[in-house]
Amino acid sequence: MRILRFLLRKEYLQIFRDRIMVAQLLLLPAIQLALLANAATFEVTSASLVVVDTGTGSDPDDSVSFAANVARRVRSALYRTDG
Repeated sequence: MRILRFLLRKEYLQIFRDRIMVAQLLLLPAIQLALLANAATFEVTSASLVVVDTGTGSDPDDSVSFAANVARRVRSALYRTDG
């Protein structure tokens, strides 16, 4: 534990001794946030849906109707207007 404390103290002293390093630590994340803020959104603009039927059912039409129902539900959830 003493070794870890010694190494942390050494690194902090080394970082804050150099003014350019302190500026990089403070300014670069702020610049990245300003430039890349629009890239970090949770809005879904397009999504692909794949349904894989691994069942051994005898009627393949059941799988097709199931996939159509899932696609319809996803579409209605994506384009639902709350208000």
